[in-house]
Amino acid sequence: MVIKAQALANFIVEFTTKDDEPKEEEEQTSKWTTHIDGSSMKNVGGIGVILESLEGDIIKRAIRLQYATTNNEAEYEALLIGLKLAKALGATELDVRSDSQLIVGQINGD
Repeated sequence: MVIKAQALANFIVEFTTKDDEPKEEEEQTSKWTTHIDGSSMKNVGGIGVILESLEGDIIKRAIRLQYATTNNEAEYEALLIGLKLAKALGATELDVRSDSQLIVGQINGD
């Protein structure tokens, strides 16, 4: 499965807020940190996602991809799973931690 750049961009935009936007005082923020990693081998790939709340709640997921993939595709799959899990948990702010220079650069707009 190839991840389309536009789908990834749309997902990132959904979680991105501008620093200059005024926040309502009554708005409750739910800040999470996600650590993501992906890897691939000849016929399979795997991803790992760890979500951690400010309160110390931790959710870990390891997923085996049942298809051949590149390392970059596996990293993107991990990012998408991390974003989906964070959204399902009601995260309003998310710090993404990854060892992939490609993903980090694209998220930061480099």
